Amino acid sequence: MNASTETGGNNATLIYKRVAITISKKHFTPNELQKLQNKCLKFIRQTDKRFLPIKNMWRDKPIPYWENIMDAELGQMVPYIKDHNGDPKSSINGNIDGLFFSCGLYRKNGRPPWFSFFGNRRLYISSSAIFKRTMRLYFADFYCHYKIHYATLVLTRPNSTQDVFCREHNLSELDIQNNPFLKIQIANGRDEVVVTMGVRVELFYTETVDLNSVIGNEGRFVWVKARGRGRSRPDGIPKNRNCDICN
Repeated sequence: MNASTETGGNNATLIYKRVAITISKKHFTPNELQKLQNKCLKFIRQTDKRFLPIKNMWRDKPIPYWENIMDAELGQMVPYIKDHNGDPKSSINGNIDGLFFSCGLYRKNGRPPWFSFFGNRRLYISSSAIFKRTMRLYFADFYCHYKIHYATLVLTRPNSTQDVFCREHNLSELDIQNNPFLKIQIANGRDEVVVTMGVRVELFYTETVDLNSVIGNEGRFVWVKARGRGRSRPDGIPKNRNCDICN
């Protein structure tokens, strides 16, 4: 198994394909994380207080990524280690496995973006297929790179390894039926997932997704226009430290 060591300041991290061992790292204290969450809530209140239904969540990747899953992984989209995108003090960076799903709808029309910086092939999956009342939800990060602000939420299976990590590292647990970011509500007698329009929500889902059973049922592939690199950076992008809103 290939490995590489990254160093920076007093930190050193040994990274494998799906495992990262953090030797030394300073994480948010519970008080610091609560302050960051409060900044995010203030931003939402000042930006857009609306919630809109989100029928599907999505994941954008280039074609080789999906081909590898279908061929080498036999259709199993397996969670892998969280990169260092966002705030460097977020405890989930380099420590838990998951898969990012986008939930950021356009404010003007309530639709997903028609392009992506992460790849030209998009997997849509029904929000209700992964965002369930039986799961646990945590607030993990609030950051920006340039102008757009993001909130990172973590969705775990109760008592799983990832769930235990979130609780032991004092992530802020959210009521999946009543929170300011992403929640389940009752509409016309049925569960409906709704998302805030005040910040771009990213959901870090910590369970394996079986594409063999998803495609044609709760999920489907579509083409989108790739922009920029057309793929994510291997270790993510640190947050903008010059922003007065999220620092």
